[in-house]
Amino acid sequence: MIKLTSSIFFMSRQTALRFDHKEIAVIFALFVFVAMLMFTVGILVGKGLTTARLEADGFGLTEREPAGLATQVPKVHSEGLAESHGSTVTSGHAGLSDLTEPSHSEASAGAFVENTVPATAEPLKLIPKKTTPYSPLSDSLLEKKHKQDSDHVFQNPKVNALLESGARAQTASRQPNALPTAPVSFGEGAYTVQIGSYPNKQDAEARIESLKKLGFPHAYLSAKQLGEKKATWFRVWLGYFPNFDTAKENAEFLKQKGEVKNYLVRKSDQNKG
Repeated sequence: MIKLTSSIFFMSRQTALRFDHKEIAVIFALFVFVAMLMFTVGILVGKGLTTARLEADGFGLTEREPAGLATQVPKVHSEGLAESHGSTVTSGHAGLSDLTEPSHSEASAGAFVENTVPATAEPLKLIPKKTTPYSPLSDSLLEKKHKQDSDHVFQNPKVNALLESGARAQTASRQPNALPTAPVSFGEGAYTVQIGSYPNKQDAEARIESLKKLGFPHAYLSAKQLGEKKATWFRVWLGYFPNFDTAKENAEFLKQKGEVKNYLVRKSDQNKG
């Protein structure tokens, strides 16, 4: 019986502590309202205490006129200066004290008061730019001086050597290798140039005819068996040349014209014999 009563009481207590969403929202809103109210009251009380303390110390929070502010500043300085120099001060004016004994410090205080009053700004004056008169004599002297300096530099042998070497290098880089203006070939010579290889003899002969029209009358072909099947290939040659450089120059001549893409300079069979 006792257990049943205690369980019923516990269940009723749990039921009484339950809140729905609306009740929770109302409680939260009341909590926020109380917190904001306490925060506002704290700000107002703190501001009132600060105002009362400043008024008790002699500082006012109300706005004053500039004239009154200007008269209060020299009062503090004049009293301090009078005490330091042993002079007596009488309060003959509500805002400014009269000093009985003038001194150098009083003049400084007066200067301070004058400096506190804003002065009217004077209008700016345009200063005309000074123009230097033209003098042909000065120009000629300056030109003569520059000419003397440049002559002195160019008379240095080291500078001349550097300039000459740079000019030679620049000229060499701009000018390509000298090529013959007209093709040259010979009936015999130590070197020859191969420009192609064809599996068909007719194609090789047609190529030789085109080379002769281009100025290589001594162009010829040779046959050689190549590969495992020993197929015959017909090689086309430009002709004969006395040395390697001449052979290469003529091959480059054709390459620049777009007649050939690759070539091979070799020793001729005449040289081997």
